[in-house]
Amino acid sequence: MKRRKRIFMALFAVMAVLFAPVANAATQKIELIDAQIINKSATVTADELDFADNTISSNITFGKENDSIEIEFQLKNISDEDFRITGVTDNTSSNLATEYYYSGDVVAKDSTTDVRAIITYAEKALNVDKISFNNITITFELTKEDGTKETFILNPKTNDNITSYVIIAAVSVVTLITIIASKKKLTKYIACVTMLIGAIVLPMTAIALEEEDSAIKLTNIDIIGEYEVYPISFNPNNGDDEIIKEIRYGMTIAELPAAPNKNGYEFSKWVDEDGNEITADTRITAQINVKASYTPIDYDINYTLDGGSVENNPTSYNIETDTFTLNEPTKQHYDFAGWTGSNGTTPRKQVSISKGTTGELNYTANYTP
Repeated sequence: MKRRKRIFMALFAVMAVLFAPVANAATQKIELIDAQIINKSATVTADELDFADNTISSNITFGKENDSIEIEFQLKNISDEDFRITGVTDNTSSNLATEYYYSGDVVAKDSTTDVRAIITYAEKALNVDKISFNNITITFELTKEDGTKETFILNPKTNDNITSYVIIAAVSVVTLITIIASKKKLTKYIACVTMLIGAIVLPMTAIALEEEDSAIKLTNIDIIGEYEVYPISFNPNNGDDEIIKEIRYGMTIAELPAAPNKNGYEFSKWVDEDGNEITADTRITAQINVKASYTPIDYDINYTLDGGSVENNPTSYNIETDTFTLNEPTKQHYDFAGWTGSNGTTPRKQVSISKGTTGELNYTANYTP
């Protein structure tokens, strides 16, 4: 007999451990019984609030910065203890600012209290069409009369826990087979006790399960974004004034300024400060400074040697070529008298082309017998 008692107690303890969390429901409960919009900015659009349990579908759209909407929640104390609301928090981002107003008075059983929430479009949603919020949670801090903080269930409801039912059903089937098939009295006794405990726990499971959610959820809140307009400066890089174009975020430049001119250079392309090429298809996402990029023009140097010869004289140059001096040509039976042409009509033996010179050059060798 003692052995049977020990077995019975052990089985009961095992079942209690398995299903105690299921049957354990919080005692402090409040109910959201009403939610309505009581004030809003002219540029805020909002449908009538549609709420079920603790989720409110609001369909609120903020049109511009500093828009605000005021929502009033009516809460009812359906627990057996009095409490005060001593704080309200939420999970909104920097784009939305929230303020809450409540009395802080004692809320007795079956009494109601109001909480007002003012939601403001506080920070611009830059360079996006809109930002959507589909799970803003508002949580209340409850304090009992003795000053202790209290956890609670908002809108408690019973749910079916399929896992618990499956476990109980499986145990019941096994014990039923054991009762039928076993010939040992002790085994049948244990199986009968297990069946009895399952029969007791099953209805308890269905009754005691409650969804432990302690926050109001707001869904379908949108804020309309704003696009920045950036001044894009085009520096011709030739001494002329800059050209400024204002382009909205996300748009392409579309039309570039006309190719600028620079003495001694050929326009190559427009580039940003990092040297990346800027084209009509470049999409603007920030302010940039653009300048013209050039390549030096190569000019020919032509020589008329009149039967003479010369070594190592360059045949071309550009505006960035360092200063150089022409070598003297030689001609049998003649002395070199000097160059004429681009340097003038008076023969000069020493002719230098300075850095920064432009244009095609022509030189003729002059001799004396």
